[in-house]
Amino acid sequence: MQNASLDEPPTACCQSGCANCVFIVWAEALSSKMDNAGPEIAERIMKNIDDPSMRAYLELELRIRGVKK
Repeated sequence: MQNASLDEPPTACCQSGCANCVFIVWAEALSSKMDNAGPEIAERIMKNIDDPSMRAYLELELRIRGVKK
């Protein structure tokens, strides 16, 4: 996801909590692409997730990976 953009979130999430979830890959790509990336990326991602269980899973994964503080 070298062309990751905050304005274009992924659209192919299956909502099943995959280890390689497209939102996790997107967040990691954005974090590595942007200098001084911080929690605003994770917050932007969370706004795109409606399911509470999926939000909890992604929040945990992003925190573990250092994207969300």
